Amino acid sequence: MTNIQDFWQETSLSVYLADYYENDSGKGFFTLDAYAEPAGQVDEDGWFVLADLAPGNYVLVVGPSPADQSLDLGEIRLK
Repeated sequence: MTNIQDFWQETSLSVYLADYYENDSGKGFFTLDAYAEPAGQVDEDGWFVLADLAPGNYVLVVGPSPADQSLDLGEIRLK
């Protein structure tokens, strides 16, 4: 199990939910507007909450700010 805090020690982290768009060939891209998209703070144990999400395809962008590197957590399915 990966703790995202291990990647950015001593730094406050945020999680942003970015819309993901995929074409018929399986390739895609995401867009992120850090001021409009759902976001949450990562606590000291590595937990975060994103509530009231609409159905869709998303990418989680994790880091000190949206401009910094992101961390690929793989596919996450929400029901």
